[in-house]
Amino acid sequence: MYEKIRKKQSGEWTEPPGSEPDPDDRTDPRSHGHHVEPAIVRIYEQMTGYRVERGNYWEHGDENLRAFYGCSPDGKVWIGDRFEGLLECKAPFYAPYADMKDEHLCQVQYQMHVVGKPWCDYVAAFIDWDGRPRRANASLLAKRVYYSEEFCLGWMMPRLSVFSECLLDARPTLPEEFASEQGRAPRERVEIVDLLSVLAPDLF
Repeated sequence: MYEKIRKKQSGEWTEPPGSEPDPDDRTDPRSHGHHVEPAIVRIYEQMTGYRVERGNYWEHGDENLRAFYGCSPDGKVWIGDRFEGLLECKAPFYAPYADMKDEHLCQVQYQMHVVGKPWCDYVAAFIDWDGRPRRANASLLAKRVYYSEEFCLGWMMPRLSVFSECLLDARPTLPEEFASEQGRAPRERVEIVDLLSVLAPDLF
C-alpha cells in the first residue's frame, strides 16, 4: 500500500486499462459500497431511532494540523437535536464480516480524533443494492466503538506521522520495524461493544 501511494504521488503509478469501476455493474465490488451505503443508513436509522446526516469533509480542529489531517465519515449521528457521534458503513461483497477489521478500527479512531466525538457506530451489512440480504441468514455486524486516546494518540498517530514523513521525504520504503507492525492494532486498548447492548441494555 505504501509503495502504491508513493508512486501515485510521484506520477510513477499508472492504473491498468479497465481498472476504473463501472458504477452500473452490480458484479463489481469496487462500486458496491457506494450503492449499498444508503440502504445501510436506513437500516441503522430504523434500528436505533437516530437520525443520520451526511458526514462531509472535516478538517482537524488544530489549525497547525489542518493542512495534514482530515476525514470524511459516512454519517453524523443525531440523537434528538444533538450531534452525538459518527456512523461508519461497510458493505462486504464476498462474505459477511465475522468481526471488525483492524484497518476499520484505525479508520474510525482517526475519524473520532479529527471530528472530536466520543463514539462511532460501525455497521457492516451483507446486502445487495436493493437492501436485500446477499445470503440467507447473513447476520448484521453492528458495533459501538468508543474513542481511545491511548490507542489513537499513544499508538496510531505516531505511526501515521512516520508514514506521512516517509511520503513527504519520498522514501522508497517504510522503516523495517514500522512495516513489520502492520496489521497488529492493539484492540485491547479500545472499548468495542455490541450496538444492541447500547440500545437495549436491560436485555444484556
